[in-house]
Amino acid sequence: MESGSELVAYWLLTISAALAFSIGYYAYTCIKRKFDEEYSGASLLPKRLIHGVVYVIFLVLLHEAVKLKLGSSPLEALMLLAVAAIGVPLLVDIVVTSYKLLRGRK
Repeated sequence: MESGSELVAYWLLTISAALAFSIGYYAYTCIKRKFDEEYSGASLLPKRLIHGVVYVIFLVLLHEAVKLKLGSSPLEALMLLAVAAIGVPLLVDIVVTSYKLLRGRK
């Protein structure tokens, strides 16, 4: 019977990861769209790069605060999943923006 409960646990973990990354990507696209509307096209890339780095720093600080408050618990794993779901699209955007910025200067 343990193998059945392990299967359910793996299924729940998979569904949680998929849901977290879907929500994280949606949040990222909403933030990016709002940011693109606020700033002009000429100075967009450097500002997007700076804001992306600041958001990643905030996510790291948020994770450290939760880790200090909760210690080692399952809630910390869920928090790490949420931080990763938001952080991965941000890191991809930072890399792509850096590439576009460096390519445009040549």
